[in-house]
Amino acid sequence: MAAKTNRSVHWRALAIDGGDVSELHNELLPKLADAIEELEADNNDWGKRKHRIDAVVLMCGLNDWKRSPMQPGTQNPSSFQRDLIQLCETIHEMVGRHVPIVLPGLPLHWCLGFPQPLRSILVSVSNVWDARKALLADQKSYIDFVPVPRFLIPSDEVKNLLAVDGVHPNENGYRIWGDLIAEAILKRFQSKESSGGTAANAVLKRDGGPDRPGVARHSRL
Repeated sequence: MAAKTNRSVHWRALAIDGGDVSELHNELLPKLADAIEELEADNNDWGKRKHRIDAVVLMCGLNDWKRSPMQPGTQNPSSFQRDLIQLCETIHEMVGRHVPIVLPGLPLHWCLGFPQPLRSILVSVSNVWDARKALLADQKSYIDFVPVPRFLIPSDEVKNLLAVDGVHPNENGYRIWGDLIAEAILKRFQSKESSGGTAANAVLKRDGGPDRPGVARHSRL
């Protein structure tokens, strides 16, 4: 993305272990506030606005639906959607109303470590929660949902995208997943540029598991 946009690209990953969306709201937003404060301080040191936040990628959903069987009254698709829009609205206010928020789908269909029929069941459950992300993207212009197409990778090659546990992506898996996210962000910026707006040339690359948001920024040249 740096090569495509001809900009110096930086990203910041923020995370908590095993957090659902409500916990992300309570525990992760203070970390985001600190990151924004550091960015502003860095800009002040340079005497001009050298950096800005251009995109946020929010990985979420896995820990929400994992808890659903134990807490069906408070952990369900409807509560997930309600908590997620509150989180997105708060992040949007913090980073700037011009900043898009990207909600990636989760590639559960890659998880060969789960035997059948369990794998298909988990994929179906995950799809229900991902559908709520897609619904928010339809409702809010600043939100993009980025699914991972089921047949993006030939079935006999999926094993090459997984860590030894057969569940988590390895470096290759994260690279492909990250490329999908990057393409979605670039497409939004190109669309804004073609419509007469100012393109914000930035992208997020991530290096860990859900749930975490990432903040992408670029350096002005």
